[in-house]
Amino acid sequence: RLGTFLLWGVFVINLAEFYFLQSWLPTVLHSLSYPSAFVVWATAVSTIGGMVAGLLMGPLMDRIGPYMILSALYLFGGISMLAISVALGATHWILVFAVFCGGFCISGGQKGVVALGSIFYPAGLRAAGVAWAYGVGRLGGAGGTYLAGVLYAANWAPDAIFRVAAAPAVGAAIFVGIMGLRYSGGRALEPSAVVRNIR
Repeated sequence: RLGTFLLWGVFVINLAEFYFLQSWLPTVLHSLSYPSAFVVWATAVSTIGGMVAGLLMGPLMDRIGPYMILSALYLFGGISMLAISVALGATHWILVFAVFCGGFCISGGQKGVVALGSIFYPAGLRAAGVAWAYGVGRLGGAGGTYLAGVLYAANWAPDAIFRVAAAPAVGAAIFVGIMGLRYSGGRALEPSAVVRNIR
């Protein structure tokens, strides 16, 4: 139960951060009078960062361990959000690099946490466990974009909104770290044992 709730929390946070980055970054950059071509390029770079992370994180998770890698990835995701808040007033290439790092950590983290869910649950619960995590995580996807809209409508400065977005990513790192402390031994629960615990 503990691992499931922690995993749900990570999915909620990760999807909130992901959709915030994808939905609000173009609006923020446009409001700061960046050229339209640059806005499109910067938004695409966050997706490219996630693709690069997907290629690199799998082998690292196999070699070092999924909990340690994902926890570090989310921690750097929070740092990247802070970096974006600072880079909004910097030169274009610094902002692009910060956005790439944010996409690498947030979008890449989403790919990694799906893989974590698939190895966290035994085969008999794998499909249901990951599907439930995705379903609950969609609440974060909707809530993250809504909260950003509320802050934006309340005339919060763009850099302040990104600073707020850094905190949940650190929370996801803590959740994964707790899972690692509890479950990194590699002993998978049998489906019957999980059912007994739920009862």
